[in-house]
Amino acid sequence: RMLVTTGLEDGLAARNRAYYEAVAASGWRGRAAWLELEGEGHVFFLGKLHCDNAKRLMDRVVAFIAGA
Repeated sequence: RMLVTTGLEDGLAARNRAYYEAVAASGWRGRAAWLELEGEGHVFFLGKLHCDNAKRLMDRVVAFIAGA
């Protein structure tokens, strides 16, 4: 399994999306998951630990690890 996340204000967002799409289309037999967060930049959660998007990201990571 693979989880790719990006903030839409991140200068890497387009590259992250292309990476996710390439892996998903590659024939890899794993499961790829995608999460994008509007209004956030690269590693935004380090400086904004308690914002709604940081909480949303952490919930998604925990669910991913738990297999949900």
